[in-house]
Formats: sequence, C-alpha cells, structure tokens
Amino acid sequence: MLLSRKAVEQVNTRERILDATSRLIYKRGIHDTSLADICFTLKISRGTLYYYYKTKDKLITDVLDMHLKSSLSVIRAELEREIMPRGMNEVLDVVPNIFQNPSFSSKLHLHLLYEGYFGNKTIIKRFSIFFSELKKILSDKLNEYLGDAEKADKLAELSIQAGYGKAFLSAVSDIRSFMFDDLQLFTGNRKKKVKTEQI
Repeated sequence: MLLSRKAVEQVNTRERILDATSRLIYKRGIHDTSLADICFTLKISRGTLYYYYKTKDKLITDVLDMHLKSSLSVIRAELEREIMPRGMNEVLDVVPNIFQNPSFSSKLHLHLLYEGYFGNKTIIKRFSIFFSELKKILSDKLNEYLGDAEKADKLAELSIQAGYGKAFLSAVSDIRSFMFDDLQLFTGNRKKKVKTEQI
C-alpha cells in the first residue's frame, strides 16, 4: 500500500525529529536538551513539534524505542552472520564489541538508562524488556554450543554486563564530551529535575 505524499512527509518529519533529538541527547544529555533546542536544530516551529510530540517525555520514549529496536536488530544480525569457524567465545564477544563500537551510540544509551534510573518508569519498563530479549537472543545462541540452558543464561548475563562496562568506557573516552551532569545526578550531587517540559 502506497502512502500519500502528506503521509510520507509526516513520517519523514517524525524521523527527522527523532534523529535530531538523538544527536542532541548524545552531545548534551537529556536534561540539557530542550524542546526549543530541537526546534532550533531542525528550523521548525514549536507548533510543528507540538503536532508530533506534545511532551518531552513522549519524545524521549520514542527515541529510546528507536534506539533499542536498532540495537537488537544489529545484535541479531551479527549473531546470525555466517562466520566460519565461530566458537562460543566469539558469541560472548558480540555484545561487548557492539556496545563499544562508535556506531552504537553508547553515550545515548547510557543517558537514556540514567533517565530511567532517576524515576522514569516508562523507560525502566522499556529497558527491562530490552534486557530480557537481549538475554534470550544470546542464551539461545550459546545453548547451541553448551546444550545447557542454565549455563547459557548465566553466560549471557555476563556477556551483557561486560558490554555495559565497555559501553561506559567508550562513552567517557572523550573527556571533552564527558557526561558530567548525568554523573552528578547518578552520585546524588545534583537534584533531579522533576518538572516535565511541555511545548
């Protein structure tokens, strides 16, 4: 079914908004990215942004959904690639290697995770689903080598933990864009903003 020109334009505009928001969060973090910043970056009016997103929370949730869906897709594709020979160690390395790859946007991932940590229940729920799906993908693949579902689950968890360790190191490797504000929040040295920004 072909979309009308108007429908295509709406899809394109929504994608531009999500892409611009992702890039701004990557650079500045969530709390220092305002709806006005997004409008300025895209050269659109607040009314246009309001048509697609009435609150910042909804926009952040859609950015998260897009990022997590893309992340799972990349990991699945890598695990399904025909690499000969491939051993269990290569499977265990897939998530850590992807999480430290610049194309993964580890800083965006961690900014979003921190937002959930500080009380956004919607984000926590999304991440919980993501972790469950990621663990299952890895565990199923590892079980092909082990033939032991319980061991495969434990190794999958370790692989994910290693991935987050590398994601953090990747995120802070460039000191000029270090996530100082979010780390202040994380350590309790800065009070959490509770006001929801609206257009």
